[in-house]
Amino acid sequence: MPARKYTEQQRLEFMALIDRGGSVRAAAARVGISPDRGYLWMKKAGLSTPRSAQRTYTVAEKETFLRRLVEVGNVSVVARELGFHRGACYVWAHKAGIFVAKYADAKRQEFLRLRREGVSRREAAARLGASRRVSASRGIRPLTGTGAFECSPRAASIPMERWCSTGRPRYWRT
Repeated sequence: MPARKYTEQQRLEFMALIDRGGSVRAAAARVGISPDRGYLWMKKAGLSTPRSAQRTYTVAEKETFLRRLVEVGNVSVVARELGFHRGACYVWAHKAGIFVAKYADAKRQEFLRLRREGVSRREAAARLGASRRVSASRGIRPLTGTGAFECSPRAASIPMERWCSTGRPRYWRT
């Protein structure tokens, strides 16, 4: 199939839209060309699209984030709530000495403790303020230091003779 030929009129109209401050994708859609072709025309013309300036945060914004992080305990949730870049927020938390991995592990251990006591997965997640999707363990997870395993409903439905010596169903990769 031969390559599509674009008219000089399309190219001129595209460049005029770019000169007026339009985005490459919007100008390409308006003229009826692919965005890749638009970027190629810009490169041939010696033009480039300017990168957006990196956002700078004030000290007050960082302090607000850190206060909220202590309350919530989840960097991603707080970053989304405040409209901040998640990566920057992880850096701030780390520099402030707040290591969320420890918090997450403590929360997981508490979840597993509740499950060992017979609390349903839904109820344990609700008590800890975690979503059911995040708290649901997939398959069999070793319980730290106990030598026992916690089973998900899927793994518990597999007959014991299909389990290997590691305590996992045979079709699972280790």
